[in-house]
Amino acid sequence: MKDLCARCTICCYYKKLRDDGTVVYTDRPCEYLDLDSGLCIIYENRTKMKEDCVRITRRVIGMGALPSGCPYVAREKNYRGPKLTKRLRKMAEAAFGDPAKKGR
Repeated sequence: MKDLCARCTICCYYKKLRDDGTVVYTDRPCEYLDLDSGLCIIYENRTKMKEDCVRITRRVIGMGALPSGCPYVAREKNYRGPKLTKRLRKMAEAAFGDPAKKGR
């Protein structure tokens, strides 16, 4: 898949999967995320060194695991993103703009 990453770092935070299939983010970043640079310090080997780190695929997008403003899902019709904590919602708004103001 083409690299569309905006380097917002949100997808590098731990997630939980609810019984209803909803993805819920936590405020806990991956231990390999360099918070100063916003980059993964093990990027080339991330899927080998960290089991729960996944590559962006159509399946991952279909699960609703990426924030709604993410460039990977920008063209997805009726995309429903994960539940974000207040802190991560602010990060998403800073990175992607306020979703409530889009389309005006």
